Amino acid sequence: MEWTYPLDGGRGRLTVRREGTRVEVRSRISDDGQGLYKVWLLGPGGELPLGTLLPEGRELRLERRLDGPRLEAQGFWPPSGALVRRTFTFGAQKKHPAQGPRGFARVRPDQVLGDPVLRESGGTGELWTKRAGEETFLLVPFHPGKPLLLAPAFCLMRVVERDGTRWAALRQDERGWPVLPPPTAEELF
Repeated sequence: MEWTYPLDGGRGRLTVRREGTRVEVRSRISDDGQGLYKVWLLGPGGELPLGTLLPEGRELRLERRLDGPRLEAQGFWPPSGALVRRTFTFGAQKKHPAQGPRGFARVRPDQVLGDPVLRESGGTGELWTKRAGEETFLLVPFHPGKPLLLAPAFCLMRVVERDGTRWAALRQDERGWPVLPPPTAEELF
């Protein structure tokens, strides 16, 4: 069995082939040089992240071999489509504004960080926060190649972009400790 799904308005495609219990996924899109792209397989269970497309010639490609019975058990079989998103934009970006994104307030790190290592790494830098129920979302300016405020938590953060400005986003519980998963741009903005 084989299925083919268009990616990014026909700029590319994702092909899924199943032979017995093995599922082979191949995706390709033309490389526009604008940034990093990730691809997802869609199914009854939602969106299954497959990974970051890698440059190969003038295209971005990704190949994965997956276990068919496991895909079925997780609710991703049969597939219903595919999705590609630019998750990081290359090139110049705007300077961070004196104000944070709408709905966020500037705070001192010692006011919101429960983890002592993060509190110390926060220093006196820019930190923006917004409450969401019992959780708090934190944003810090993100500039590739420059030191990052709250660097010890980077593996728990997600880089998001809003109006050409990049932010590293962190989710915290009511005690001020980091929790997973990191917030998505949709949750933040």
